[in-house]
Formats: sequence, structure tokens, C-alpha cells
Amino acid sequence: MDDVEKIIARLQRRCGRERNARIAAEEILEQKSRELFDVNQRLAGLNEQLERQVAERTGALEAERAHALAIAEIDQLTGLKNRHSYKNALGQAVGQAASAGKFFALLFIDLDNFKALNDTYGHGGGDIVLQQVASRLKSLTRARDHVARLGGDEFAILAEIDAETDSPINLADRIVDVFNEPIPIDHRSADCGVSVGFALCPRHSSDAGELQRFADLALYSAKSKGRGNAVQFDVSIGSAHRFRLALAADLASALETAALEIHYQPIVNLLDERPVGMEALLRWRHPDRGWIDPLTVLKTAEECGLFDQVSRKCIELAITQAAPLLITNPSFWLSINLAEQNLRDEQLAAHINDICERLNVVPSQIRFEITEQALIRDIHAAHEIMSELGNRGFRFAIDDFGIGYSNMLTLSRLPFHTIKIDRSFTQEAVDNHETRTIASAMINLGHALGLDVIVEGVETAQQAHMMRELGGHMAQGYHFGRPSKLEPS
Repeated sequence: MDDVEKIIARLQRRCGRERNARIAAEEILEQKSRELFDVNQRLAGLNEQLERQVAERTGALEAERAHALAIAEIDQLTGLKNRHSYKNALGQAVGQAASAGKFFALLFIDLDNFKALNDTYGHGGGDIVLQQVASRLKSLTRARDHVARLGGDEFAILAEIDAETDSPINLADRIVDVFNEPIPIDHRSADCGVSVGFALCPRHSSDAGELQRFADLALYSAKSKGRGNAVQFDVSIGSAHRFRLALAADLASALETAALEIHYQPIVNLLDERPVGMEALLRWRHPDRGWIDPLTVLKTAEECGLFDQVSRKCIELAITQAAPLLITNPSFWLSINLAEQNLRDEQLAAHINDICERLNVVPSQIRFEITEQALIRDIHAAHEIMSELGNRGFRFAIDDFGIGYSNMLTLSRLPFHTIKIDRSFTQEAVDNHETRTIASAMINLGHALGLDVIVEGVETAQQAHMMRELGGHMAQGYHFGRPSKLEPS
């Protein structure tokens, strides 16, 4: 019996130990399960956090990429589309015109006197002008129109139109009109007109390159008419362009064959009508087209990159041909016109000085005429070349005085010796009292400033008498002689 009890006791103890071991094992397993659950929870949180960070970074990278693409297509100064964006948009618009039958207009806009504004107000003021231009162009266009700054003061608009018969001339005219209003710059107002040229797709062309060329030709036509014009391309503009291309080739040959001529018109003392000087004038007799207008010659020369060559050739011809007369008549002088483009020729002053030294011509016997329009467009360049030539003894006349933008302040700041009163005053002074009063005031102004005064456009004895009565002491016009070649001495 004792043995049985002992066996039972041993079994109970063993079962107790096994139960305790099982309970301990279960507790350990439960603890490990909880630990594993906690680890899984932490891993899930970390994974969620990682996924969130990856998503956030991916979104940031996409935003940065989109921003980079936007920057690549935006002009940073004005906020408009840039040239790169414009080219892509033009290609797409031409493609849509071909595939979907859509119509659009390509407008080129160019500021008329931006360089003068830059010189007057500095580059900071120029930036303000460009930003204001962008703002005004955006206000005139629709969200679907593509407005771009191509560079400098050049802008473009791709304007969708509803039908081929529609014309964007109203938009072009509104653009011109809105820039008749001055632009505020640092509590001041600046005049900044624009010229607009445009072509239509597909009416004028379905080729991007040709369409741009046509719009550019229309812009050139607008600028050639003066400030503030809008012109639509037409066949006549293209014909004129082809004419200028042919003329450009002939002009290059004329430079080589000495076909360009200089004619001279006398400038007289009004008291005795004796010549005191003469003005050199460019003439070109084309072998097939006859006499070519001097302005056409100069515009053609500018277009084909021959302007400096033509100008220098004419100046050299004029001084060379006049040299014998100037040397034998020390009080006699020669007047030569300088265009706006000449004012930017940094080598011109040295070239002129070399010619005079070689020919033994006294610089004070040479007077250079500069129009008011050329002055106002680049007064800084005018001051530079006038100072350089003036220091060497050359003299200057302001041409077409009275119809441009110059004033007493301009005259006092630049080294002028002569004013030439525009021919329009001469022709109207005989019959118009107000014009006569203005002409008299300009003559008196010139005398008060110590300047020589030349009255242009005197074509009759009555006009000569009137200008003499008003105090003019020098004159030029058909009454005293037409431009002609110098007779060999």
C-alpha cells in the first residue's frame, strides 16, 4: 500500500512538473507571440512611413520636374512664354491647322524706341517697360492664345481664329492703340509705341518657317511706315521683298563698279545768294530700273548688311570729289548726312579723319547733318560720335529742325553749329501767318544760341524774300540750284 501511494505521489509530482512546464512554455509562447506581434506592428508602421516618404518624395520630384519644365518655357523677366515654348506652340498650331482645319494668326510685335528708353531710364527702367508690355499684351489676349517674348523687345502672339475669313486686324489695332498710352516708370511717363506685323495660317502659308518670314516682312513694312502701325502680310509685301533681294545683289555690284554717284546742292548766303557750301546727296542710276530713291538704297543696304560699306563709300566719294574746291576756298564747306545707323559705327570717326588727313581737307570745312529722329532714337550714340569728331574739328547740323523731338536742352547738350529748318515751314510761311511766326521763332532761337541757320526747301523768289525778311541768312533749295555732279576743275 505504501508502495502504491509512493507511486501515485511520484506520478502527481511528475504531472505537476509537466503541467508547470507546459504552463511556463505556454506563457513563453504567448510572450513571444506578443513580441512578434509588436515587431510586426512596428514593421508595418515603418513600412507605412517609408511608403509615405517615398510617395512624398516622388510627389516632390514630380513637382520639381514640372517646375523645371515650366521654367524652361517661361521668360523669367516678363512671365510670358519664351522662344523655346513659342517654337513648340507654333509647330503644334501648324499641325492642328493641317489635321483639324483650325486657323490662327501669327503676330510679331516690336517696340519702336526701346533703345532710347533704355538709354534714358537705364536697364532697370527698360525691364519695367518690358514687364508692362507683357502685362498689356496678356490683357488683350485670351487664355487660349500663346503670348511669348522672343528676346530683347520682340514679342509674338499665336491667336486662334474661328474661321479663315476672320481677321485679327482688330487685335493688332488694339495692340497699337493700347501702347499710345505712356508707360509709368519711377513716377515718370515714357512713350513706347509698337509696330505689329502678322500673317495667317493657312491663308498665307501652312509652313512654320514661311509663316514666320511673312509675319516678319509685314512687321518690316509696318516699321518702314513710321511708329505705331499694324500691317497684314499680302502678296505686294512679298513682291517688295523679292525686289529688295534683287536690288541688294545689284547694290553689292554697284559698290564694286563705282556705280554710286554723289550729287551736290548749293547752300547760299541769302543776302547775296552766293554759295557758301553744298550738301552731298547719294544718287544711284540702276542699269535696268533707272534712278533708285536714296531711302530705298539705304534701306536695302541695311537689310543686306552693306549699310556701313555704302555709307563709308559715299562719305569718301563726297570728300574726295569736293577736296579741290574746299582746298582752294577755305571758307567753303561740305555738308554730309549721317543716318541713325552711322551713329553706332564705332570706326566711322577714325575713317572720316583718315580721309581728310590723306586729302589735306580741314575738318572744320566738313559739316555732318543728323536728323532729330536719329538723335532721339540713340542720343547716347550720337553724343559719342559727335564728341569724337567734334574734338577733331568737324562741325554738325541738326537736320529737318522743327518736325521732330529735339528741344533747347538737346541743342545745348550736343555740339551743334547749325540748324536746318525743315522745308515744310518754308513752303507754308508765305501764305500762313502761324507757320511764318513759328519759322521766325526758330530762326531767332538759332541766332540766340549762336548757331548758323539754314532754311531748307526754298523753291521761289518769294520764299527766298520771305525767309530773308524773317532773319534767315542761309538757304538751300531748287530756287538756288538742283543737286548735280561736280564739274571737273
